[in-house]
Amino acid sequence: MKTVGITGGIGSGKTTLCKLIQIMGYPVFFADDESKLLIDNDLILKKKLIDAFGSEIYADNGKLNRSVFAAIIFENKNSLQLANSIIHPAVIEVFDRWRKMQTTEMVFVESAILFESVLQHTADKTIAVSAPEEIRIRRVIKRERVKREVVEARIRNQMIDEIRNAQADYIVLNDDKNLVIPQMEKIFYLLGIE
Repeated sequence: MKTVGITGGIGSGKTTLCKLIQIMGYPVFFADDESKLLIDNDLILKKKLIDAFGSEIYADNGKLNRSVFAAIIFENKNSLQLANSIIHPAVIEVFDRWRKMQTTEMVFVESAILFESVLQHTADKTIAVSAPEEIRIRRVIKRERVKREVVEARIRNQMIDEIRNAQADYIVLNDDKNLVIPQMEKIFYLLGIE
């Protein structure tokens, strides 16, 4: 079984691409979504995060206060690295179990920070979804109803597209001009998927 990693900066359109892959019948592990579930529900992980960042990162209902946590980790690269060092091993463990249950010839794993995490070592090939920064900012503002400064801070703490694209085996340009499906058809052909 081959594993293909899909990555891209916030607002690049990687989730849309993954939904297309699912429609084609291939399973996709959404690492970013899984990390959110673990952060809210895994008691061991929650304790590690509270020990590292304080109890104020969790609301009274036991769920992560995402705005408080984001303000901590997206304004300080050391805090972001610490958070990732706590969260990534738990996500990898869940991914490994998930992958063993799949029966297709190829599986996909989506992660905004694929190349910044050990998850990259699970991928045989990688696809970077890329879009101009201004388009990404507009998409996130519309989707999350946040201020521009918030999106810009998140982008500053992510790998820049040029570096991500240089590390990827394939690139999908999702700039609202180039059609995504023909690009994916070409990549699927190169991956040996018909």
